[in-house]
Amino acid sequence: MTETSGPAATSATGKEIEVAAVRRGEELDWPKLEAYLRDHVDGLDGPFSVLQFPNGSANLTYLVRIGDTELVVRRPPFGRLAPGAHDMRREFRAVDALGRHFDRVAKAYAFCDDHSVIGADFLVVEYRHGVVVWDHVPASMAMHDHAARRIGFAVVDALADLHLLDPVAIGLGDLGKPDGFVERQVGGWRKRWDLVDTGRMPRMARSASAWRRRCRRSPRESPCCTTTTRSTTASSTRRTRTG
Repeated sequence: MTETSGPAATSATGKEIEVAAVRRGEELDWPKLEAYLRDHVDGLDGPFSVLQFPNGSANLTYLVRIGDTELVVRRPPFGRLAPGAHDMRREFRAVDALGRHFDRVAKAYAFCDDHSVIGADFLVVEYRHGVVVWDHVPASMAMHDHAARRIGFAVVDALADLHLLDPVAIGLGDLGKPDGFVERQVGGWRKRWDLVDTGRMPRMARSASAWRRRCRRSPRESPCCTTTTRSTTASSTRRTRTG
């Protein structure tokens, strides 16, 4: 039996996690999705149900349960998409490759470009329970000394570990254009700033220009892109799930 609403999911501690009933107008063809998942993901058995991750609006993201298995299904938003935006194939390829070498990435199960299923490309990955940190220290971490600082270091450690991976060695060497990446990013930020700049913060423009000059070499050589060494202070929180 297919269910598309119900009580919010709970973690192992019984606390509510950040999912809710599917928003009106963002329902999909649940019978077709269920049939696809049962055909393409091994070991699924039991009733099918769906909740939605309501935070954020870039993509539509759903928590799908089939029996005891929890999956995340992501597809682009409805409507016309900008060229190159919401590329589910690219996202799946990155997650699939990273997940084989980086244990903090969810396992990728399937990518589907058959729009007869739910109307768009979509991907399927595992759901991992954890604590999502937003704008305050979660109650489950508040009793730890220097919790906010340790969470911050855990994020930096995770990013540093991620950037130690060699894109070519893990099969992602052609995914983007690494040479000149930082210069392109800073240049884009500068253009967007110039569109709204009223002249009240001249230091911002000077800083952006100086940063861009420093980053005109390859990102593999640029001092702007040096990875950070691991901080031992974050060891107890470095596996905290963030978003």
